[in-house]
Amino acid sequence: MKKSILSILTIVVLSFNSISAQEKETPATPEENAISAVKKLIGYIRFKKNDKAIEMVDTKAFSKALLKNHSNVSEADFKEFEESIKEYIIAKSFPIALKYFEKIDINYEKPVIKGKEAIVASSILYQGSEKITFSWVLSEDKGNFLISDFITEGKRVTEVNRTKQIDPLLKKKGMKELISTMKKISK
Repeated sequence: MKKSILSILTIVVLSFNSISAQEKETPATPEENAISAVKKLIGYIRFKKNDKAIEMVDTKAFSKALLKNHSNVSEADFKEFEESIKEYIIAKSFPIALKYFEKIDINYEKPVIKGKEAIVASSILYQGSEKITFSWVLSEDKGNFLISDFITEGKRVTEVNRTKQIDPLLKKKGMKELISTMKKISK
C-alpha cells in the first residue's frame, strides 16, 4: 500500500514538473521588451505613479543628448542637471502625456531595433478625429529598455530642446543658471 501511494505521488510530482516545464514562457524578443517598456511608462503615467514612470526614462541618456555640444560640463554639474531634468519631466512632461494618453488607446508599430536603440512608431486618434503620430526612442541595457527620447514631426525632442533652449541659455548664462532655471520651472 505504501509503495503504491509513493508511486502515485511520484507520478503526480513528475506530471506537475512536466506541465510546469511546458508552461514556462519563451524569452521575450527585444521588440516585445521595447513595446512592454513603453506600455509600462504609459500605465504609470495614467495611474499617476510618477516615481515608477520616471524609472522608465533613461534620464542620463536624455541629459547627455541635451548637453551634446557641451563636453566641458563637470560630473557634479551633470548629475545636478540630470536631477533637474527628472524634476522637469515629472512636473511638466508627465501631465502633458496624461492629457493625451489618459483615456486614449495607443497604436504601436513593430519596433525597429538598431544596435542598442529601439524606435517604436506610435499613433493616437485625438479628440475622435485628429491622428497624431510620434515615435518612442528607447535605449537597451542588459535586455531592458528605457525611454531615452521622443520623436515628433520627424525630430527628436532632445535635439529641438537643445538647439532652442539649452544651448542658448548655456551660452548666455552658464550651467549653474541653466540648472537653477530648470528647477524653477519644475515647481
